[in-house]
Amino acid sequence: MPWRFADLPVRTKFLVTLGIPVIGMVLLIGKQVDSSVKKNKVYTYIKESSRNIGLYSNVIHELQKESAYAVSYVTGLQEMPIALQLQFERTDASIASLQDPAFNEPLPLEGDRTFDGLDVMRQRILGSELKPMSVLNGYRRMDQRMLDELNRSGRLALDPFTKDLLYAHLRLLHAKEALSVVRNLLAIGYLDDGLDDKEMAELSEQVAHYESNMLLFERDAVNEVLSSHRQVFQGADVNFMRSIIGSVKERQRVDGVNMEDQQWWELSMGALEKLKQVEDRSLTFIEEATAGNSRDARIRLTIALIAPFLVVGTVAVMGVVIMRGVRNTVNEVTRAAQALSVGDISAAVPVNAQDEIGQMAMSFNTMIDNIRSLASSAEAIGKGNYDTPVTVRASKDVLGLALARMKENLKAARIRDDEQTLALHAEKEKLELA
Repeated sequence: MPWRFADLPVRTKFLVTLGIPVIGMVLLIGKQVDSSVKKNKVYTYIKESSRNIGLYSNVIHELQKESAYAVSYVTGLQEMPIALQLQFERTDASIASLQDPAFNEPLPLEGDRTFDGLDVMRQRILGSELKPMSVLNGYRRMDQRMLDELNRSGRLALDPFTKDLLYAHLRLLHAKEALSVVRNLLAIGYLDDGLDDKEMAELSEQVAHYESNMLLFERDAVNEVLSSHRQVFQGADVNFMRSIIGSVKERQRVDGVNMEDQQWWELSMGALEKLKQVEDRSLTFIEEATAGNSRDARIRLTIALIAPFLVVGTVAVMGVVIMRGVRNTVNEVTRAAQALSVGDISAAVPVNAQDEIGQMAMSFNTMIDNIRSLASSAEAIGKGNYDTPVTVRASKDVLGLALARMKENLKAARIRDDEQTLALHAEKEKLELA
């Protein structure tokens, strides 16, 4: 006989039927777990990168300040090297923070040659061996390498909100770098009685770079950061600096602008410090957003890890409960059927539910009740009580109809027998009288 799935025990068929979708669901949840693990790793990396952005930004800011001090020193604006050397120390401290062991992710610039030659350039600056433009270009190269690394980190953001925050922050950093270059170029122009055509072209390019990046920053930054920018980056010094930049841009020359070189240096330094405050505010929002994403990723991962156990456990409990109810009812019906097969009509099947299994038990009990009723009627008829009612359930109730016909036949036979007996008694009496 060929093997058939239908011939397997009910328990086996039920478990197989129930197990197939459970296995599929566990596989799907496993895929979700794998995806959540990967996302959690990426978000953790982005969270570390957002902290690194703050370190990079501090290094860039200190390099910009150092370039301002160095340009002012080689041009003779700052004759005392003490302030410049103090700035050297602050810059070195910010660079050393890039290798902070508190961060799990190693920074890409670790072991890089970005700051190679910085000590040599500093010695030449202190010895007044470099021209102002050479000093400016030397620091710009370092800043640009740092900005390039920040641009690479900005492309790692996954969700649109964090990506917009990073993009706006990078636009602010680029605008601040351009403003730093403009500050130094104007300082060189004041001290050297103007800029040549190449330097003026560079100045115009950097002013345009500053303005375009500020427009992009104001377009993409969140309202909280924009509000901080409007509150912090304002005042008489900022407005005056903007007017000087606009005047130089319009005249295409530095000489003729009514401002002292020392005044411009102090004014521009204060303006950049205000822009640094806006930068710190923007970075705070980035860190909060990435920390929130990382936290949400861990929560989703936890849920994805718990879900398979909940699904399998729930299905197992439900399967056990269902199988126990089915098995108990089937066993009770089997025992009752076996008892009925040997003529025992006292059995009854407990009804524990109102589902299909419970309805089957109730139908079996109804069948036994009908058999009991017919048996009781048959017993009464057998004792000669032909007036006992016989319940006929339907037109196809063969046993009930047969018992009813048998009762009527026996009743009719008894009546005929009684009539014959009476006739015999009458004849007997007549014979006796004769």
